Amino acid sequence: MPPARATSSARAGRILLERAGLGTVVFMGVDPNYALGPEEWLPRYRVVCRHETAVLPLLERAGVEVLCLEREVGRDALPGRATAGLAGHARVREWLTGLARREGPISLLVFKPNAQVETLAREHGWHLLGAPAAVARPLENKVNFFKILDELKLPHPPWEEVDLSCAGYDEVAQRLGERLVLQGAHGFSGNRTFAVDDAAQFAEAAQRLRQRRARVSARVPGTPATLNACVQSDGTLRIGRLFHQVTGIPECTVYPLGACGNDWSAAPFQEAVQWQAASITRAIGRVLHQRGFRGIFGVDFVVTPIHSVVTIEINPRLVSSIPMTTRLEASVSRVPLLVYHLVATSAAAARVELPDTADQGTIDHDYPRLRGAQLVLHNLTGGAARVHGRLDAGIHRFANGGLEFVRPSFQADECEGDEFLVLPPAEGHLLKAAGECARVQMRRPVLRFDQQIVEEPGVLTEEAAEIARAVHAALDLRPADDADEGDDE
Repeated sequence: MPPARATSSARAGRILLERAGLGTVVFMGVDPNYALGPEEWLPRYRVVCRHETAVLPLLERAGVEVLCLEREVGRDALPGRATAGLAGHARVREWLTGLARREGPISLLVFKPNAQVETLAREHGWHLLGAPAAVARPLENKVNFFKILDELKLPHPPWEEVDLSCAGYDEVAQRLGERLVLQGAHGFSGNRTFAVDDAAQFAEAAQRLRQRRARVSARVPGTPATLNACVQSDGTLRIGRLFHQVTGIPECTVYPLGACGNDWSAAPFQEAVQWQAASITRAIGRVLHQRGFRGIFGVDFVVTPIHSVVTIEINPRLVSSIPMTTRLEASVSRVPLLVYHLVATSAAAARVELPDTADQGTIDHDYPRLRGAQLVLHNLTGGAARVHGRLDAGIHRFANGGLEFVRPSFQADECEGDEFLVLPPAEGHLLKAAGECARVQMRRPVLRFDQQIVEEPGVLTEEAAEIARAVHAALDLRPADDADEGDDE
């Protein structure tokens, strides 16, 4: 494994991790792209994943031991898509048991809290690096979260909890306005969030949700943004800076309000806006700590044309931007939020204190601006699809109307000039309808705006749109008769 950057921040991060006594850390999840980030900070880091992807050989070359269940048992014998299917598989349990015999205690890092995984962890003596599902899931519930915002008197769109069996567009629009957002209690990447402008769209969204109760809110004009933070065991909050969320881009997602990337390099938000978002996040973080939550969480906002901040939802768990955020934070000599997450959720969290070399000030005013952006590309075919093309994981250029491979890599901060990183699926991989199919990362903006804050989300730069189309073309997605199962929950 390559050594972490020789900076005071890297040393401080390693001191924190040593004091946390994590033992061997094992990331367990469906997609190994979510496992990227800790490999540079943890001397004993392992990965258990469901899918074989082009990044796995590069991780192994970097010294990370990987158990890929697809390689072990074949595609046809894979368990259900969720992480619980991995944790409960006999081959995975056997592998983890052997690992524990060789290396001692195991700390398990998962993307989302899951009660089934927690039960298996208790049975086998694995420590879970995250908040319990009983704490996190109610917070992630979109209806519950707006009730919390009401109690805290924090800014959010006007909203109602409605009974879809009897509520109609006209009566709700009279109270909230004609432009609405209809959402299920839980969702992922916009798959249960619908923009509604008339009665027909309202009825269609209600039918697709397939549940009786939902949250309906006014659709606020503005720029989607996200802020990541971490609740430590003593209640201290580490707060990042507000950055753009790429939302509803048709080259990336089929969902008009679907999250499909992040942009740290696009037009920066005003400092007053940064302070508003940090203040709201601090208030939310106090509630999370009181309820027993520890670790990373992300808050989604809309920044309006008058530079006010409106809170939209919370993700009380690891968020999909964290792998790239970790690389970018390290590149500016910052202890990554992911390191604080590992410490805050470790078995020894109550005994861990910040070393003298660590920055103990508030991050919201001195956290540096990061430089980079990523697009999360989804299956746009309208149904289940299989990958028929082959792409190498690594750094590419856009040349002669297509992709030109430069060198293998899984680290976006290694990109130079007009280069960009592609993290693709393996040839033959099966994608569910609208499922994530690849990530494109670079050190420059992917969004452009006519002005710093606009009334609608930004659009892709011409270069980013060309790259997204070229990656889709290279993957050669074709309709498949069988669909993969569910999200990684």
